[in-house]
Amino acid sequence: GAGAGGVQGGRGKDDPAAFRMSLGIPTNARIYLCPQTLMKFNPDFDVPLGRILESDPDGFLVITYSTSQEVWRFQLEERFVESLGPASRRVRFMESVTPDKFVTLISLADVMIDPYPWGGGVTTLEALSVGTLVVTLPSKQSVVALAAGFYGHLGLDG
Repeated sequence: GAGAGGVQGGRGKDDPAAFRMSLGIPTNARIYLCPQTLMKFNPDFDVPLGRILESDPDGFLVITYSTSQEVWRFQLEERFVESLGPASRRVRFMESVTPDKFVTLISLADVMIDPYPWGGGVTTLEALSVGTLVVTLPSKQSVVALAAGFYGHLGLDG
């Protein structure tokens, strides 16, 4: 998978152009980031991912994965070819980065996508800490709707 070339710790050292180039993403494209373990990608979640990419022809979905999840990544890539069709060409898999670079990665995204039925908890807090919008669908969550709860606590619900 693609490495995180260009992603540096500390916001002052970010090089968004190098990061995008390392993933083959044009500088004017929007990045929809879903930095969750691959096991959270339920086939039902493919539908909204496909709609996002269809509605934004300049958008790219970036998914992080651990090198121990290569089999999952391969299976997900194959599934996306079927479920997302041509939009699957705008999905990028990126090896997980170190914790100090993870928040920088989130800050480089235009939007972070909260998967369902298993959402993000700490990852959502990290995104909110750097001002990255998190899109969530709490009605589809099978566990506590953490992202929606965080927004509510911040007075940003509704």
